[in-house]
Amino acid sequence: MKKTKEIDNLREGARNLVSDYACVGKGENVCVFSDTSCDPLVTEAIAEAARKAGGRVVVIIADETPDPEESGLVDPPPVAVNAFYAADVILSILSIFKMQWSTQSLARALNEYGVRLAYIGPNSAAELAKAWARFPAEIAFAIGKKTLADLQEGGWEITITDANGTDLKAKVNPDHWSGAGARGPM
Repeated sequence: MKKTKEIDNLREGARNLVSDYACVGKGENVCVFSDTSCDPLVTEAIAEAARKAGGRVVVIIADETPDPEESGLVDPPPVAVNAFYAADVILSILSIFKMQWSTQSLARALNEYGVRLAYIGPNSAAELAKAWARFPAEIAFAIGKKTLADLQEGGWEITITDANGTDLKAKVNPDHWSGAGARGPM
């Protein structure tokens, strides 16, 4: 019973990240990719959300892949790589510092096989249960796009407003800012 209550707290964040951010659709082949350092409840919640979105889900929980130099160039195990090639979308639950973004196999999955990659983010139940996991995707995308555009123009201050009353102002130092300026469906 405890497991059911614990996963209940994760469902809305998982649904939001899978359906609204990663845009998993009906009939898509989905590879949920995690490793032994990820919370099994998170992996289960993400896989459940992908199934409810209509995806055909395969879950891979790999042994943690050592990358002592933190190069991001260590390929995942071959069975995971083959699942990447067969997927329409990969939902990665790995820590962003562990996802092998630059490996040949992942680049091949994206470029030759047309796979979409969505870094889901939280790999602990505590993170997936937080409010940010339920933050509306359309607002996050607008903030990301606006931030990136302003930073590219050399701006230090961004202002985002919309018809619904959002009036967000932030100061950003481009020398100390990093990350994907706009996350969303790839």
